[in-house]
Amino acid sequence: MPSRILINFADQRKVYDTPYRPIPWTKSIVINVGNAPTVDVFYKGDTQNVRVKTFKFKTLKERHVSITVAVDGNNTVTAKLVTLDPDEIDDTPPEPEIIFFSANGESAAFTRTSEYSVFPPFSEFDAPPDYVEDAVLAAATAVPPSRAAGIFISPLAKKHDDRRRLLQLVEAAGYTNIYWMDTISLLLTNVLSTAKPKNKIGDQVGVVVGEAVNILRKTDHGYDLLEFVPSGVVAKKFPGLKKIFHFGFSDVDTATKYAMKRKFKPFKVEYVAVDEHTTSKYIWNRVDGRNLGGYLVTATTQCQFRISYKGVDTTIDAMLEPFPWQDTVELDIGYSPEVNVYMKAVYEEDGEDHVKQFKFETKENRKVVVTISIDESRLPKVELVIL
Repeated sequence: MPSRILINFADQRKVYDTPYRPIPWTKSIVINVGNAPTVDVFYKGDTQNVRVKTFKFKTLKERHVSITVAVDGNNTVTAKLVTLDPDEIDDTPPEPEIIFFSANGESAAFTRTSEYSVFPPFSEFDAPPDYVEDAVLAAATAVPPSRAAGIFISPLAKKHDDRRRLLQLVEAAGYTNIYWMDTISLLLTNVLSTAKPKNKIGDQVGVVVGEAVNILRKTDHGYDLLEFVPSGVVAKKFPGLKKIFHFGFSDVDTATKYAMKRKFKPFKVEYVAVDEHTTSKYIWNRVDGRNLGGYLVTATTQCQFRISYKGVDTTIDAMLEPFPWQDTVELDIGYSPEVNVYMKAVYEEDGEDHVKQFKFETKENRKVVVTISIDESRLPKVELVIL
């Protein structure tokens, strides 16, 4: 349970969370205390519950005050109060922000012009459940749901249970408008929005990522990702590509550029030096429903499913399907006592996740319909109907 600051005035009590960081810390609160004659400040922590200070006013008039509570390295709590002049009171509503959550416990906030850290990472990739819970609580304190324009969850949560737990925590905190961060879409959008190719609807281009070429088609809303193709077969499978882009985060020498042009001859090839810090522009465009000037690459599910029963597997590949996605298959499962559904995501390195199991109480010859759907949260919903 985090520590709390309690402020009493007249017949009201206001409760505020303390900063989610070790002591020493300070927290300032601007509050309208009306014409209350006194203001009491309390601190409720893990080891102490104290009245920090009582402030008394000589006159009864409506006033805004700024109260600063501080805890020093010796765990001593102090409070100061300053009455604000009318000209010092900023009634401008705070601007909306986007919160970014990662499975390693890190959270950050993005305004339209800046970003700042809300909670530090536990490690490079993962964090224990209680640490992730603290990160979500810290974010809800820094940017309450009423001020959150959107929530993005990082794909570093490699396990289905971890992703589901993080989503549940975010929803329980009151957040809505939740997106899964599509790092492939982010990267490809970054390349295209930097290069700014002039293409017509239906034109296709390629972006080299590792040893594969990502094939993209221009649409009326941006670009769609069509396929990942090994470099050696691009000319055979997609001879009509307008251009192939390769990229890096700084410029490269002429010899490297020439080698790529020779590798992909006869295509036009262009090197793009991209900016690493484009996350803010990308997520705000997605929340706003805009398309980064026509260069936004549509986010896809990036996963495939395996339906298994009595040694028989049926695979549904939704890797390049845009959100929201749904598919239905009819299966003759015979006398199988159960049906299991597994999910493999492109960002997972440890195999697949077991996301659903259906068990039957009686031994019968059955036909079933299995429906799998997935939305922006990238958590699948699986339903089974017996025919």
